[in-house]
Amino acid sequence: MQGTHSGQSTQTAQKLEHWKRRLLDLSGRNNLVNYHETSRTLRISSPDLAGAIKELEQETPIRVAQRRKARRWVVQETARTGESSGDRRTNEDTDDPAQAALRKRVSRLYLKARDHFQEQGLSTCFAAVGMVTIKEQQMPVLLQPLELSRGSPEKDSIDISFTPVEELGLNPALREKLHHEHRITLPAYAPQQGDGPVAYLDAVAKAIAPLDGTLEQSVLIDIFSYQKHIMVDDLTTHAQLAAKNPLVRAFAGEGLEQKQPLVRDESIDLLPADSSQKHAIEMAKAGLSFVLQGPPGTGKSQTVANIIAASMLQGK
Repeated sequence: MQGTHSGQSTQTAQKLEHWKRRLLDLSGRNNLVNYHETSRTLRISSPDLAGAIKELEQETPIRVAQRRKARRWVVQETARTGESSGDRRTNEDTDDPAQAALRKRVSRLYLKARDHFQEQGLSTCFAAVGMVTIKEQQMPVLLQPLELSRGSPEKDSIDISFTPVEELGLNPALREKLHHEHRITLPAYAPQQGDGPVAYLDAVAKAIAPLDGTLEQSVLIDIFSYQKHIMVDDLTTHAQLAAKNPLVRAFAGEGLEQKQPLVRDESIDLLPADSSQKHAIEMAKAGLSFVLQGPPGTGKSQTVANIIAASMLQGK
């Protein structure tokens, strides 16, 4: 069914908002809005927040350690290591239990990030800069994707380095949760135009003050599910462009515009075709995109054969 251009824009805009809501996960299952430290969390105790941000901005490899060394980030000891007294340890681990605990945490983080990348093609390891707490829910403020690399496990599995691969960005789940549930709009994060991440964290702290929220100026490294929120950002940024795209409008339920009848008397079919199959053939000849579906035995294969023949006849 065809409608006016303004009607199409309204319907598509509503559908885009619906898609964005479907992509967003603001439930307690999402650690972007309900974060808890795990046995793989690396909480950084040195350098301080400003120093850590400065090193992240340099986008050069940084290693972690139990004690402060040059170009090393010190990982804070935590009671939650996930280890049992029955865990096997090397002689070196027995001499330094803290080093053994760090080695296990680093290994878990590395293996989890590696599995996500190898199995799903997703980069899920991030540095979380700043942590908001509202009604006992912790939410990271700024996120920076990291690329992990590790030395030989046989030699020293604690020798892990991470390289920032993109700029710091605002946690989109935090932004949407505050907007939808508390009607609080966070300022846009634009470090090139403002005073930098530290000043932005101060602005966030002021914004959540009416909710009795607190902000911890901390840095930690962990696994976060961020990819769907990137899609939400794309839909928001390119909403007008998407609303003008005929395929997007078709997916939104507005149909494809047809300037003239598709099926013509001069249609030539290699194999017998009914009216619906002829319609698909002519759509393909017209260069339109579509999905051909139907139960077994309805002639999909012969329709594909006719489409190939028609395309060859067109010189394609």
